[in-house]
Amino acid sequence: MNFDVRPMRAADIEACLVLWQESDGVVLRASSDQPEAILAFLERNPGLSWVAETSQGMLVAALLCGHDGRRAYLYHLAVRTEWRQLGCGRAMVNAALERLKLAGIPRCHAFVSMENEVGKRFWEELGAERREDVALFTLRL
Repeated sequence: MNFDVRPMRAADIEACLVLWQESDGVVLRASSDQPEAILAFLERNPGLSWVAETSQGMLVAALLCGHDGRRAYLYHLAVRTEWRQLGCGRAMVNAALERLKLAGIPRCHAFVSMENEVGKRFWEELGAERREDVALFTLRL
């Protein structure tokens, strides 16, 4: 099963939203995960978010990535179940990290739902450090 990894485009947003909705462990928010919000994110972070697709053009994986100039953030990493363990997720993460290094960003955080055991295992296998010293707080605007 072959795939190519490329930067996410506006035309991919609908397929990405479907993939994320179908993926256990991905939590979508009504306000921030609308097509317009995803498009704005891509425009603010050009070339940092990635998809994996087959030679027939079927989207099999997606990853959002952005940064604030100091730190980067990875969101919504999802790989279709039948395409897992083939390197799609790792390839997209590596592509994002390479672009971040070129931008001079020294570190990157991945957001993973506490209930997402598959996701937590993936990041641990990549060598990501699980943080226990911080808590995430959200202010709604």
